[in-house]
Amino acid sequence: AFINLLERDKEAFAGMVAERLRLRYPAMDELEVERRAKASVYHFGVAICFALVKHASTSVGLADLKTTFDRILGEADDNVSIRIMDLSTRLDFLDGFPDHRITDMADELKEYSIGYEVLRGLVWNHLKLFECDYDKRQRVCQKLDIGGSEARFLVSRDKRLKEHKGQLKRG
Repeated sequence: AFINLLERDKEAFAGMVAERLRLRYPAMDELEVERRAKASVYHFGVAICFALVKHASTSVGLADLKTTFDRILGEADDNVSIRIMDLSTRLDFLDGFPDHRITDMADELKEYSIGYEVLRGLVWNHLKLFECDYDKRQRVCQKLDIGGSEARFLVSRDKRLKEHKGQLKRG
């Protein structure tokens, strides 16, 4: 609903951003103001989608529900939203890094730029927080145009919460 509202009023939102840019950067030419205002609307939409996916997946995510996730995904009829939600949950709560699933989705989402950007954000977030095989990380980062050679990716340690004898501990 919020994305629909943004879509309906994107010109008004871009106009407000342009006004702020003109006030803050009076020397900026009008073409640059317009370009940055439109880019702001786009990035705002991506950020909202990413936040909604992460909030929902962390609310329902639990490794014990893997069978349920697999069943729902099987019934999704290629619904991109459900598949992105499923991927977010798998990245945060299930073992392994589904590199082939990610690269397949990247190929499919090229034409859906917001979905593609959300996918990039999910993968970047995972690689920032969790350990991953170097070759898989490099292959996926190259596919998604993520700077995989940055130090935070090369020396990542698992920060996933794990249960240990009835207590939660940091991984």
